[in-house]
Order: sequence, then C-alpha cells, then structure tokens
Amino acid sequence: MRRRPLSFGNIEIGTCSILKVLQVNDMTEKQRTIYLVIDEWWKKFGYGPTVDDVMFMTGDRGRGNVHRTMKKLVEMGACKRLAKSARSIRPSYVKFRSLS
Repeated sequence: MRRRPLSFGNIEIGTCSILKVLQVNDMTEKQRTIYLVIDEWWKKFGYGPTVDDVMFMTGDRGRGNVHRTMKKLVEMGACKRLAKSARSIRPSYVKFRSLS
C-alpha cells in the first residue's frame, strides 16, 4: 500500500535560510529539495525526519537514493548527524547540545 506524501500544512518549503549555510549554486536540485525538507521538518517538529519521511515528502521511490543524498549533505557540511542514531540529521546552523 502506497502512503500519501506528508504535508507541512501551510508552511512553504521554499522559504528557508539556506543561504546562511551554503550558496545555492553548490547544491543540485535534489540536494536543495531534501535540505529544505530537513530544514522545515526541524523547524516544525524540533527533530529530524526519517529517511522515509523525506522520501514521501519529495515523492522519491527509493530509500537508498534519499539516504545517499542525505549523506552527501552531511559531507558537504550543510547538515550534521550522529552515526547510528535515528532522526539525528539537522541543518548545520542549528545549535543543539553536544550533537556534533
């Protein structure tokens, strides 16, 4: 059974402080979309989305592609995450305890 994509209600995914982190030209369209989903999810809920949440929000069909793009965002420095910890991905400008 295919789940319907989640929605943020009246939050526009296009309004984000992405320029604080990286220049827009440094990201591909897919990376930019996933970064905006992570950023807006963090702003709304206070914790990071799962790979499935990002997958459904972007309309992707494969977890592997989303996971690979999320790993690339961490390598680029746009996001931070803890190893082996679910929902630990966050935009790098968010200061949160000792999450390195």
